[in-house]
Amino acid sequence: MKKKLLYVGLMIAMMSSLTACGKEKAEGLDAINPDDYVTLGEYKNLEVTVDHYDFTDDDLKQYIDQDLEYYVSSYDLYEYEVTDKQTVSMNDVVNIDYLGKKDGVAFDGGTAQGAHLEIGSGQFIDGFEDGLVGVNVGETVDLNLTFPEEYKNNEELAGQDVVFTVSVNSIDEPKLPEFDEDFFASFGIEGVTNYDEYTNYAKGFIEDACEDQNESLVDSALWDQVAANCEIKEIPQILLDEKLAELDADLEDYAAQYGVDTDTMIGYMGYDAESYEVQRQSVAKSEAESDLICRAIAKAEGITVTDDDIKKTAQEEYEKYGFSSAAEMIESKSDEYLRSYVRRKVILNRIKETASITENESMPFLDDSMY
Repeated sequence: MKKKLLYVGLMIAMMSSLTACGKEKAEGLDAINPDDYVTLGEYKNLEVTVDHYDFTDDDLKQYIDQDLEYYVSSYDLYEYEVTDKQTVSMNDVVNIDYLGKKDGVAFDGGTAQGAHLEIGSGQFIDGFEDGLVGVNVGETVDLNLTFPEEYKNNEELAGQDVVFTVSVNSIDEPKLPEFDEDFFASFGIEGVTNYDEYTNYAKGFIEDACEDQNESLVDSALWDQVAANCEIKEIPQILLDEKLAELDADLEDYAAQYGVDTDTMIGYMGYDAESYEVQRQSVAKSEAESDLICRAIAKAEGITVTDDDIKKTAQEEYEKYGFSSAAEMIESKSDEYLRSYVRRKVILNRIKETASITENESMPFLDDSMY
């Protein structure tokens, strides 16, 4: 399971543990006097209006139907019925045998029997699906095609001319399988063996998702006001360096989880090296400013974070962030990071005690704005 970030936003959490050097850095961070860097504004008796997510029984059914069909589609678990249709057209689902050759020699991954393909789905390289339109059931055709220059699944085939020999066996109609015990066993969800149990599981998932989203919306709205009311005079370099190091460590961790290098991971995130560096600096600056404000409020309110506070938070949240135990969560984070994280939670809870929060009319869970 890939571990979720503790802070919402781009690559915020620090994944490395303390070393001797890290301890020296932590002591330097502890020496920061927030009053030298922050002029606190109003953070009590705030008023915010936020969106609010909820769901109905119809939403739940829609979610379940979509989730089950997505699972069936992803793993091709459909039960196919052969139709009477004899000529392939766009959007048909065809049953085909195919053999791909380069320079007359079959290449790896280019051969299959009884494969199902929706014409127009874009699953195959350009020309493959279009080349089957108009072909009759029982016919065999040769498709002279060229792999894309940037074909990453097999770099040896990138930009290469090939021939696919394709036989159309039938035009089929996909039907959802019976959602029986065997089907749900393939899900691998503990305690889910039938439709009713999956419904209860999905309901709990949606309830948790709505609760997390609604809490996040409130926290964000309140913190935006707090930050707007404060003046940051300067960011100490040691704190900015710390935030940059957290981002770098987290990037390395995520790259390792995906089995790629950091440059490839940056691409997965939708950046090139230059745009990522701009984002990296921006996020580090924003997090450093938030950290300074938290330190200033903690000082003003007499808030301190103890080891027991950290253990309690880890016990409550380790599963949420993909850890197997509270101990694993604590071991994977530095003491400085954990204290900062818990301090921020305590402060937000303190701010909410005096805040006036108005919720807009509930929005459906499956509304596009939630994803």
